[in-house]
Amino acid sequence: MSFENERPKADALPVPAERDSGVLMLLHDGEGLVEDLRQGIGDRFEIEQARDASEARRILIDKHLRAVLLSLDACETPGGSDFRQLLRDQYPEIPVVLVATSPEPGALAAAMRSGADGCIVGDCDSEELQVQLDLAVERRGACLRVGALKESGAGEELVGASPFMRRLRQDIDRYARSGGSVLITGESGCGEELVARSLHALGERRNEPFVMVRGSASPETLLESVLFGHEEGVFTGAQRRRVGRLQEAGHGTLFLDEVTALNLDGQAKLLGAVTEGRFRPLGSSREVPCTARLIVGSQRDLVAEVRARRLRQDLFFHLQSQRIHLLPLRERVEDIEPLTRHFLRQRALEWQHPVPVLDEDVLLLLQSQTWSGNLRELRNTIENALFHCEGDRLRCADFHSLARENYQSLPYDEAKRCVLFDFKTRYISDKLRATAGNVAAAARLMEIPRQTLHRHMRELGLRRDRFLRRKRASASGAEG
Repeated sequence: MSFENERPKADALPVPAERDSGVLMLLHDGEGLVEDLRQGIGDRFEIEQARDASEARRILIDKHLRAVLLSLDACETPGGSDFRQLLRDQYPEIPVVLVATSPEPGALAAAMRSGADGCIVGDCDSEELQVQLDLAVERRGACLRVGALKESGAGEELVGASPFMRRLRQDIDRYARSGGSVLITGESGCGEELVARSLHALGERRNEPFVMVRGSASPETLLESVLFGHEEGVFTGAQRRRVGRLQEAGHGTLFLDEVTALNLDGQAKLLGAVTEGRFRPLGSSREVPCTARLIVGSQRDLVAEVRARRLRQDLFFHLQSQRIHLLPLRERVEDIEPLTRHFLRQRALEWQHPVPVLDEDVLLLLQSQTWSGNLRELRNTIENALFHCEGDRLRCADFHSLARENYQSLPYDEAKRCVLFDFKTRYISDKLRATAGNVAAAARLMEIPRQTLHRHMRELGLRRDRFLRRKRASASGAEG
């Protein structure tokens, strides 16, 4: 294996495309070892020697390091130990290889247990060193890639059979293969993240990290730092160096959910990173390679944002070539039924709850809503209704989160049935709750025959044991 044929790995600080070399730093106070390295691999790598930890820190800040080589003697000094801790805490993307010409028994094993990515024992043979460097870069890149993949989460499937959904699937399939930057626009809750994850999952980068940055939830003053990373002490509160999310994405995908949350300087830096393949973290003098695919989202009118000078025109033009606009749920009513059944089945299985049957009135009720929160609001509404569902059917009365005035949009008979069902369920439940499930006592409060109350309870799917359990739970809680 040779370095020039190696495919750069995520977060392993790959070599810029125009160079066939990188900088290797050796922390060692002698002369012979560095000369051996320069003779063995000096034609491909620039070797920087640091004789002590303070000089190593300076090189670490000034140079874009491919890897760090530590002599075992240096590791055993207090300064060398502190430097290794610094690498672990603040430079997790840089692999570390130990070099030991004549180690003491057990010393090398102890050093490896402390977190090194590779080791060279004895003479620095150039072929062995190249192999060890390759393995170290791969191991470190794999560890960081696994960490990013754990954060990426699993996306939901695209549900719906409307003409819009058919076109959306075609666009996603086409743009996923292209590998270029993509812009996703639409109202809040329309599924921007789901589309971005689908673009990633269907593309060639599917086995690499999907990293999301919630620009809408990050203060403008910190968003640039989150994206690009920063050096220690570059601003108030920067107590330690931070690797940016763009670098963490490696060869994967970075999804910025609101591009206009980034200031104009940050937008210029983002455009430069994806078009030129490199950027500088805040406060750093060295450039970091950028190999991630960029997907950005926005819920705003971007033409108006450009005119208001809140979005750079060149970034807007760059993103316009591959754009997906998501329709709000109210404009694709035919998708509400499959989405409802999907969310209902998903949550019922998750909560180990039998999947209830949907009343026809429920679908009419849901299709009559405006859904200003789109998919997110529909999913939350279904979850809330399932929580209140008592029987094997999901009824209009279970949708407590919907305002009662929404029944006004239904036909008269359906609206009357929904309102009456809602009233009876709430009224009888309150009486049964007040009497701890005593049907006879509840009937006396309601001033109706007990047989009539039993009939209403059967129609509404209300079970007496539900209220008995609540009484026992309250009693045990009081005793505790």
